[in-house]
Amino acid sequence: MQTIVSLVSAELGVALIPASLTNLRRTGVTYKALREASPLTEIHLAWRRGDELPALRVFVDLALKAAVSKSPARGKGSAA
Repeated sequence: MQTIVSLVSAELGVALIPASLTNLRRTGVTYKALREASPLTEIHLAWRRGDELPALRVFVDLALKAAVSKSPARGKGSAA
């Protein structure tokens, strides 16, 4: 993401970025909030098959709960 902001600074384009990156100060970069609802993005999780680490299971469970609670009405229990 920092590279994307740097490319904008170098006048090589524009970008949609998460609000959390607006604290990156780069010469010539102006941040503007979208007037409409933010676009949705997909986030994927990947891990080694057979990995039984307890921390991994907790992380995956939390990620799935967060995805379900923030997903638009796609049907009950669906995760992004």
